[in-house]
Amino acid sequence: PAAVSKWIADNDADLMQVEVASADKTAPHKAVAFRGLAERLEHVPKPSSRLRFLSPFDPLIRDRDRLKRLFNFDYKIEIFVPEKKRKYGYYVLPILEGSKFTGRVDLKMDRKTSTLQMKGVWWEEGVRQTPARTKAFDQELARLAKFLGAKNVIHM
Repeated sequence: PAAVSKWIADNDADLMQVEVASADKTAPHKAVAFRGLAERLEHVPKPSSRLRFLSPFDPLIRDRDRLKRLFNFDYKIEIFVPEKKRKYGYYVLPILEGSKFTGRVDLKMDRKTSTLQMKGVWWEEGVRQTPARTKAFDQELARLAKFLGAKNVIHM
């Protein structure tokens, strides 16, 4: 848009051209960044390696094209997809481990019975379900259940 081009032109002395690598093997994405980016990145802490379930509305997830390009993770929320056409489930949450998306899980909270239902889990191609990963998954499931006030967790 014109406003972006104008802002870049007005701030040209403070900016530099960069290329952002794509995990999906497409050409790098051209962008601009403030000068000194490399030095600032040296001080960014490493991401937590903890397994996490992310909301479909998390800022990292919202831009589906960027998510695919940067992480090679193809995600679509299926709440508006007819049930018979869903690939995964109604409210599937992406699974993030460190800086990699390793799977997705379909959960439903039954408020009447205070039960968190795990309807399915799908691991990305090449992701092995190791004892350590299973333990981390169960810990995240328990953390979410506690946050939601679930008294029970069932695997369906």
